[in-house]
Amino acid sequence: MTDDQFLERLDRSLTLDEVRVGAPNLGWNLVRDQFHDVSEEDAKKHQGVQAGLYRVLAFESESGRVALVAFFDPDANGMRMMEFEHLLMKDGSLTIPDIDSTVPSSKVVEQILGRWAEGGVDLPENQEGPQ
Repeated sequence: MTDDQFLERLDRSLTLDEVRVGAPNLGWNLVRDQFHDVSEEDAKKHQGVQAGLYRVLAFESESGRVALVAFFDPDANGMRMMEFEHLLMKDGSLTIPDIDSTVPSSKVVEQILGRWAEGGVDLPENQEGPQ
């Protein structure tokens, strides 16, 4: 991977192996690899998230401030969604469904979440409003 900001596969979903191998090159440290059943209740809390069984890889940034959670099909054929969580900020989570072909570097995500916390980033896709 030559790009220091993104791991990109625009023609298809990233595979579990690509993320497990590529994410550490972008500043993410693997801390968990497990199966996780997302309940209907949990799915409703995040826009675009569907309930069901997922294979989940969890990473932590080198600074320890941000976590990346990547959700894959149970057979690990392709990424379905990812979630970033600022570990020092209450409610500092950002779920990104349908962005299964790119993994940003930890530094980029820390900047985005930090600016979001300060009100400097508008994320309308994550704000509830009239449908």
